[in-house]
Amino acid sequence: MPPRKPQPRPGQSPKGALDEARRRIASADFRAAAQLARAALATRPRDPDLLAVLGVALTRAGRAGEALPHLLDSLQHRPVHPATLMDLANAHRHLDDLDSAFEAIDRALMYQPSYAPALQGKAMLLMTLGRHDEAWELVRPHATKASPEPGLVLAYSALCRSRGKPEDAERALSSLLARGGLPPTPKRQAMFELGHALDALGRYDDAFESFTRGNALSPGAQEASLDSIFGAWSAQALAAAPISPSESDLPVLVVGMPRSGTSLCEQVVCCHPGAEGVGESRLLAQLMTQLRTQTPIGSLTAARAQQTGRAYLDMLAEAKTRTTTRVLDKMPGNDVAIGFASRIIPGVRVVWRRRDPRDACLSCYFQDFGANLTFTQDLAACARRQIAGDRLMRHWQEHLDTPILEDRYERFIEDPEASIRRLLGFLGLEYDERCLAFHESKRRMDTASMSQVRRPVFTTSVARWRRYERHLGPVLDALAKAGIQPGD
Repeated sequence: MPPRKPQPRPGQSPKGALDEARRRIASADFRAAAQLARAALATRPRDPDLLAVLGVALTRAGRAGEALPHLLDSLQHRPVHPATLMDLANAHRHLDDLDSAFEAIDRALMYQPSYAPALQGKAMLLMTLGRHDEAWELVRPHATKASPEPGLVLAYSALCRSRGKPEDAERALSSLLARGGLPPTPKRQAMFELGHALDALGRYDDAFESFTRGNALSPGAQEASLDSIFGAWSAQALAAAPISPSESDLPVLVVGMPRSGTSLCEQVVCCHPGAEGVGESRLLAQLMTQLRTQTPIGSLTAARAQQTGRAYLDMLAEAKTRTTTRVLDKMPGNDVAIGFASRIIPGVRVVWRRRDPRDACLSCYFQDFGANLTFTQDLAACARRQIAGDRLMRHWQEHLDTPILEDRYERFIEDPEASIRRLLGFLGLEYDERCLAFHESKRRMDTASMSQVRRPVFTTSVARWRRYERHLGPVLDALAKAGIQPGD
């Protein structure tokens, strides 16, 4: 039997259902939170709190488009409500509508000029656009007051690091953590931010301890098994699956382990006038999931493949300009969908970003992904995902005609121009010197790597693992067990 959908308990008040939905959101159970809110709204359809919590749950579940009407409806009943305006801003941000996100934040600040979530949210948006000086002027006056809000300390600390002042970040974060009583989420975020400050100060053992404490406060780690992908897309299944008759050379998938340089690849290529990007789109994975639910892979028809492929190509087409011939989708986890992509969008090219697994796993462990990519919270699980991902990519290379370029991070650092020429050549694009000046681009970047891609080429990220070698036993053991020599 399918699991029973969460429902308000008999006799439970709307407030009780609301509180439970909020608890579900806090524990990253967004689907259950949305179901609880919907059920409670059946009896209280105009309740602004229930409408807002439904919007938050849907946004966190990656369904921001569905969230918007509920958040706007909540604001219709309660226009002057900064918290809901911030929820609306977050939904717009998930939809890459930054103008609307800024508008919602500014409305919140109009009603409450010192509202910390709005100040932090605006600062983070400015940082995604590379406007660090504006973010600094916005946050600093509030974050340096006595007992500032945790969110403001986090934004201030990130800006201190970007300004080459990690010691100021360390002081602010240590003071925040010493207060005690922080809720789990800001405490986790502070531990990760402190880890980055300590790393910048060369205090590597202290940094590793801080990252470990941050990961311990994250949602429970889950293994990212790829066994089902090998089964569903075996050589036999691939040979039997029909291919869409509509071929397009527009799509480019950039895949690889998280923190392997997919954002850097997109930034470099999208400096070319012939290329655009859609960031980390979830659409390909969603289309593959729908296909599994509605049609067994073995009975996929050419017509269905064409219809599904058209939905994906329509999404890419929205990013096109007059000169665009390639559109990049840099979702790292699309490595599981390459077999599917080869059937619905023939003509797709794949850039496989590779990085020394010791550096990649360490960088994943040092990144606060929250409820996403929970395998990154455990070094051994991280290494197993790296190993399985490499094995899957070899499977695609062996059994598909799809062009796949192995693009090594270290090769780019060593000789950026040669690496860029090779990458652009693979994509059928002429070399353009603007790609070498990628750090000067004003493109919006909304990923964990946004600060790195706005800097010229730097070598400190190569062999970074050596500073933490004494802590990397789980990674080294997993690689050795798989017979992998990471330096090859």
